[in-house]
Amino acid sequence: MSDTIFQPLFRLHDVLSGFIARHVTAIRRGILALAHLSLLGILFPQVYRDYGNAALMMLLAVLFLSPAARITRMRLAMQLLGFRRELGVMMGYFALVHGLGYVVTPEFYTYYVAPYLSSGMILRMDPRLIFGIIAIFLTLPLLLSSNGVSLRVLGGVNWKRLHFLVYPMFVLVVFHQSFRLARPDWDVSRLFGGLLLVFAYFLLKLITAKREWFPTIYGMMEGIAGRYSNKQIPNS
Repeated sequence: MSDTIFQPLFRLHDVLSGFIARHVTAIRRGILALAHLSLLGILFPQVYRDYGNAALMMLLAVLFLSPAARITRMRLAMQLLGFRRELGVMMGYFALVHGLGYVVTPEFYTYYVAPYLSSGMILRMDPRLIFGIIAIFLTLPLLLSSNGVSLRVLGGVNWKRLHFLVYPMFVLVVFHQSFRLARPDWDVSRLFGGLLLVFAYFLLKLITAKREWFPTIYGMMEGIAGRYSNKQIPNS
């Protein structure tokens, strides 16, 4: 394949990479500032309802950045990997506001909790709510430990073990998104799409862990990386 096909992509890669390299601190602070401002979303029903989908998108970005960076080994991917903690904080805030926005409304307790508490059948609550509540509880320790102080206190090994909670949380979020609210059945298309994402993620993790099993994929990536390192882009 001709290098002329890759040259525009390499140019774009270098422009974005150069911008990030010059503004790393500003980008980190900007993401955290937006994350803190997102807490105001709890005041607006339509906003916190949409926060659920936004939180899922950020969760996917946080999860997929690591295997994507390791497979492609491109500079831009490695730079974006450095923003995972800030994106994780934003994801946690969005998920928290999304959940609390529903919980603090009187209708939530009246229609979705009280009937099951009074009958002693709390586990028969709407499955979408159960999956969502458990996912938020798993998100809280991830959110609270997404800072340098927690990393130093827990130590690297324990911090990584704690953050393994992201995997069951990811699966619970998929189930939460795939169940129709107030109806005891699955949204099959959403369930299939969610499970496909779970499969894709763990496949990427397997590819990064067992490189010798996937020589074709790594051969393609090495070929593209070689074209990039040896690129000859005209100045005009």
